[in-house]
Amino acid sequence: MNNASYLTKYEFGRFDWYLRSGCYAAAKELNSFVVVYSFTVRYRKQLKFLETFTVETQLLSYDDKYIVVEQRLVGTTGFVHSVALCKLAVVGTTPQKIFEKAGFTLPQNPLPLPPDVEKWFEV
Repeated sequence: MNNASYLTKYEFGRFDWYLRSGCYAAAKELNSFVVVYSFTVRYRKQLKFLETFTVETQLLSYDDKYIVVEQRLVGTTGFVHSVALCKLAVVGTTPQKIFEKAGFTLPQNPLPLPPDVEKWFEV
């Protein structure tokens, strides 16, 4: 699998997360949308031809304009083949409003970025 294939898999994983979490419907109701603002991948080991894998996507952080998700491409043995950090820009509303509309239970203040992730996006 080449690098472009990894990016495609991550895009499908992000959309799946966005759809299943209810964020897509919430954003649509709020007449807003989300675009990729920044994306960084660390490739650890290639996947072999026809090797099965899963894409794991989790919310890391958000603030008044951005949502940050971490994605991992994990093989059947549990080995993490690559890790991606994606910063999504929310247009037309705030991440907090999308999450509330989608039924998320959130802390009062936006989640801060972990320091290592913050440094990753500075470069």
